[in-house]
Order: sequence, then C-alpha cells, then structure tokens
Amino acid sequence: MKLAVAIEQLNAPVDVSDLVYRNDIGLRVAETELPAAPLLVVAVQPGSAAEVAGIKRGETIGAVDRSPSTAEQLADKIAMRKPGDLIVLQVAGGNAVTRDVSIALQRVARRAPVFDSSVPGNALIARLTARLLITTAPADRDLIAFNLAATYMRFGEWRRALGLLTALTNVPRGDGIGPGMAKYLAGRCHEELGERDLAIARFKDAATADDEVAVDDGATVATLARQRLAALGAGGL
Repeated sequence: MKLAVAIEQLNAPVDVSDLVYRNDIGLRVAETELPAAPLLVVAVQPGSAAEVAGIKRGETIGAVDRSPSTAEQLADKIAMRKPGDLIVLQVAGGNAVTRDVSIALQRVARRAPVFDSSVPGNALIARLTARLLITTAPADRDLIAFNLAATYMRFGEWRRALGLLTALTNVPRGDGIGPGMAKYLAGRCHEELGERDLAIARFKDAATADDEVAVDDGATVATLARQRLAALGAGGL
C-alpha cells in the first residue's frame, strides 16, 4: 500500500467501536440459482434475535422491509442501521404460508480485520490502543485488548500479544472471538515462542470450546485447538 493511502486511512475519522462490534440478527442466509427466488435460511444462531423471533433453519425470506433483497442487500441494511432498530422479514416455512417478523438489531462482538493485508496494521494498532486507554467498561476493554493482541500477532509480536491475552477476564462472544479463542491465540503465542508445554496447556483449555465459531466456514475453536494438539504430538493427552 502506498504511504499516502496509508496516511489518509490513518487520519480518517473512524468510530473504533465499529472495528470490534457489528450489527447482527443471528441469521446466515444463502441465495439460490433461481431468478427472484427467496433467500434460504441456512443457520440460526442460538440465543440470537432471529431465534427468539421464531425463525428456523430451512425457512425462506421473500422480502426485507417489504422489498425483495439479495443476501448482500440484507447485510447492508443490517450494517447501516443502529442497534435496536427494527428490520421486517417476510418469512415462509414448509407450508409456504408467509408471515412478517420484526427483529431488533443487536450489537455483537466481532474480530477486527487484523489479518486483512489491505488494512494498515499500524493504523489499527494506533486506533485500538487509543480506545483502550479511554475505555472503562470491562467487556469493552477485553474486546479491544483481544483485537489489539491479534493485531500484534500479525506482526510477530508474540510476547506483547500474549501479555494482553493472558490478562483478559471478560471477553464477549462473537464470530472469531470469545474466551476459548483467547486461549487458543495464547497457545499460538506460546508455540511461536518455543514454549511447548505452555502451548499444550492453553490448547487443552481451548479444546473444550465447541460452542465458539472460529472462522467463516463454521469450524469451532475446539477443532482448531485439537489440530494444534495433534501437530504437537499431544492429541491423546
């Protein structure tokens, strides 16, 4: 990336909370190859606003705010509104009977784009560090510190990242983030620092996090931790 572009992004006014939180209703949808076909609900996150509203996997969404929408347009509508705002989905089940479902947008934790090569890492570190200095809410501090640690890992600053990760006590849960993911990343830091026994201990802790989604393809933190344990020859311990 050119220096001028990096400086422009660094100086751009950004609400840091947007880096670590996102709007969500707890749905994953997919489009079909059929023209003008409704969106298919492929997953409903347990405890989410969508589940509370009664939406189930396998149902379809024919309209968003009474207008046909693609999956991308649905995501855009969710992202552009404020937490608490309502979005109306036209939902149909197996009996083809449609119903309108109003869902309030939730703010959920997310992992910042720390491994995105198009994002200036130093700018991200500067923003997260500045926010950490002025944030007092424990959950918000842990979420920012988690993302700051992951950003340091991008640059191979394993010891500095480890210091942040081991101090976490109240990490919120979200895609790619949570208590188990913090333990997994701490294990990766220990592994890179040549501290095998400590790495194994952290991976064992993380191997119980079957309920935390680690990556976009749906793999859990526990799956990643077990893979690392196997690679370290500790899969059966």
